[in-house]
Amino acid sequence: MIKTLKTITTIELSNDCNLACRYCINRKMERAGRKRQIMSDDVFERTLDVLKELCRSGSQMEVNLNGNGESFLDPMSFY
Repeated sequence: MIKTLKTITTIELSNDCNLACRYCINRKMERAGRKRQIMSDDVFERTLDVLKELCRSGSQMEVNLNGNGESFLDPMSFY
């Protein structure tokens, strides 16, 4: 019996953070040239479109809205 692989998707809404934890990788990413930013509404909408397709195909198991930043720094998170 072949089982369908279930996808767990992580969406990084923001890689910006208002903390400076010593163990956090964000500082290293910033030194490597990755700028701090919040995902644009357009990119978020396109991401949702892809997730809808994964759900329709039955392969989407879980969605995590996190990453290396603080998602709630985006004022649109509250709407």
